[in-house]
Amino acid sequence: MNSGTEAIDLTKWIEEAHQFGNYQDGTAYLIEMHGFGTNDSGVYEEGEVIQLAKSGRSLAKAKLAKTPRGVWLYGYDFSSATWGSASPISVWNRTGYSTRGAAIDACIPEAIRFFEGVARATDSCTSETSKSEARQMIAALSPKEPSPQMGLFDLLAIPPTTAPFEEP
Repeated sequence: MNSGTEAIDLTKWIEEAHQFGNYQDGTAYLIEMHGFGTNDSGVYEEGEVIQLAKSGRSLAKAKLAKTPRGVWLYGYDFSSATWGSASPISVWNRTGYSTRGAAIDACIPEAIRFFEGVARATDSCTSETSKSEARQMIAALSPKEPSPQMGLFDLLAIPPTTAPFEEP
């Protein structure tokens, strides 16, 4: 997707929340800073869920939400037949994004790392099918090389494939 926007560092808010000395007050502060409602743990339970990739029983989803202050946050849900990892959209996220695309772009490397772990697994529970699906997920999630576009001058330099039209 490559949105070309930079991440928004929210670390200052997190550090300020830690100054309250307890989780509940810190979470309340972050909810106020973000300007949107969450549960008592600071988890935003609504938002958009998009499928990033799917192969067999392997699935990568991004959870996205835009705060009233215009900051995009993401969570994720990655799974295979025997592995799983999830993270909610939370006011405790240390990084926000200025666009939806940037939030999705930031989620993809986390999905790739997860599936690299599945593909390299040596435990007896992770089947060869799961490892193969993980490799397919990595390929689907990995950035693609852009195909070269031909410019007008490139097209003019291509010799014609048929003889020029000749009048009788």
